[in-house]
Amino acid sequence: VDFTTMNIQILRKYRQAFKLNVKARSSKEELVNAAASHFNCYKVDEVDTIARFLYTIRTRNKPLWSLQTLYDK
Repeated sequence: VDFTTMNIQILRKYRQAFKLNVKARSSKEELVNAAASHFNCYKVDEVDTIARFLYTIRTRNKPLWSLQTLYDK
């Protein structure tokens, strides 16, 4: 993600949402550095993420199974 192209208001919201250790009135450059280092700390398993996304899309309109439906069988 290229944080340099983002508006400073978005960067401030990112700082606030993730409670980054940067002053509230920081410059855009400081906010970009903090957001980029925070974002890059997270590792994402792409295959697992895609599989969960597809599962969610396929089952979003179906009711969840409850324990009662398991006992009825």
